[in-house]
Amino acid sequence: MLRTILFSIFGIASAYADTTANAPAQFPIPFANNAGAGYIATIPQASQIGITAGAASLYDGFPPLNFVPVSAGGVPPRGQDFNGILNEATAAIQWTELGGLWPYNSAFATSIGGYPRGALLESADYHGVWQSIADSNTVNPDTGTPAASWVPLAFNGVTTVSITTADVTLTPAQYENPVIQLTGTLTGNHNLILPDLTQKWTIINGTTGNYAVTIMAAGGLGMRLNQNQTLPIYVGYNGVQWYTYGEGGGGCASGFSRSSPHYCTYTASAGYSTLTLGTVQTNTVPAPGATCVDIQLITSVKSQNAVGMRGTIPQLLKTSSPGGLYSQINQEIMEQVATTNGTSLAGLGGFLHAQTPTFPATFYVYAPALDTNSTVEWQYVGYCD
Repeated sequence: MLRTILFSIFGIASAYADTTANAPAQFPIPFANNAGAGYIATIPQASQIGITAGAASLYDGFPPLNFVPVSAGGVPPRGQDFNGILNEATAAIQWTELGGLWPYNSAFATSIGGYPRGALLESADYHGVWQSIADSNTVNPDTGTPAASWVPLAFNGVTTVSITTADVTLTPAQYENPVIQLTGTLTGNHNLILPDLTQKWTIINGTTGNYAVTIMAAGGLGMRLNQNQTLPIYVGYNGVQWYTYGEGGGGCASGFSRSSPHYCTYTASAGYSTLTLGTVQTNTVPAPGATCVDIQLITSVKSQNAVGMRGTIPQLLKTSSPGGLYSQINQEIMEQVATTNGTSLAGLGGFLHAQTPTFPATFYVYAPALDTNSTVEWQYVGYCD
């Protein structure tokens, strides 16, 4: 039994516990569970040197005075302290043996400098477990802003969220559950904003009113969820920004091809033999010939000018006024990628992204320099199953 206690308290690996059958015995009750008030002491954290002669503490353990012979003025260790520390240690061990976890504790988090990465805490409502994804973590996962600090694990339950007159950003107590039921009468198009976490939720759109709900990540792109539709929604990160996508299967609408397990894509383009210096080219994109739950429009211009000649590359614009290199794109620009466009010269593709656009959609290309054999391309991406 003593060996089992030492293994449990000090984490000593047992050569006899390498199988379930040989696991150490568990504590049915903590050590000194029935010790009377005069036979057990609560072990303080602070040193008791100079306060109570010979008393143990978490800071000192048993103080130096306990190691001095009594004949030389020492004080023997107290049985109450032995009972006290073994009671506290075995009570904590028994809790873990029961499968128990601790909820967030602000004072404890502060005293240890924050929870480490990988720490597991019981949620305040006992619906599941939070896992820390940051070191020195003092954020309360139940009430704070934990997206960058905690992720929900093994939660169960349904969160009901009313969305009517404004966008709704889910709180930790709402997005911890894996199923989210939307209710309310919409008075306009609104967003349900999920945290920037690589997670999956099942979202049920039970709203009414002739408007749409877009499910989106806090820091990025979203997708529309039709009324009376239930769909598993994922949040992901592509190295540039956060985005959401639905889980789908089956075929794509006519003209669309499967671009991923979750999306259908249709690409069209218009080529220009020359983009004239200083002119703005207007481009009109017709509506796609398909009905999709989510439609995103991505437009690009591919230039024959060499990469690195920044001042000569055509600009993709939201308005018909150039206003300086890329200035009209602002946050709409998704990424810059090197491409080839029919010749050995590398070009630059500037992508302009529009979420659930109004069709026909219009965008513009501005040529700050003479540019030959450029191509303007647009791509519809949607959940079309």
